[in-house]
Amino acid sequence: MNTLEPYTEEQWYAMCDMRIGKPIPLAGADLTSHPWVYWREWGLMYVPSGFHQGAMAVLYVFTKGFTNYVGAAIDMNIPTYRACETFAEKFLMELPGTAFKSSVGSRGITVGRLSNLTAIERRIFTDAGLNITPIE
Repeated sequence: MNTLEPYTEEQWYAMCDMRIGKPIPLAGADLTSHPWVYWREWGLMYVPSGFHQGAMAVLYVFTKGFTNYVGAAIDMNIPTYRACETFAEKFLMELPGTAFKSSVGSRGITVGRLSNLTAIERRIFTDAGLNITPIE
């Protein structure tokens, strides 16, 4: 595995299990044709429709030293049936520079807070014709 990648081999396998694509730079990414998850630390990652919540949950638990959100939930006393939803929301609310686009053809993206994005990130998204909707 290329040592310049931002993730470990174990994280890469967890990403493959969740069908998360390799991170690419935000600048120049196709923001409108595919669902994706964005994390400033790594870049934009394409995901299949319906996989964005699981992708965000896995990426969030990486920051806590886990590679599996169910295992993380057990360790953190979070009900496992709520793990995916809980960690996906934490991804958006707690990590700076995060967003997602959930479906093909959608013109909207979701962020935790507008303040989590830089002015440049907001500009890239709006220049692509995307509407930014914060959770709060």
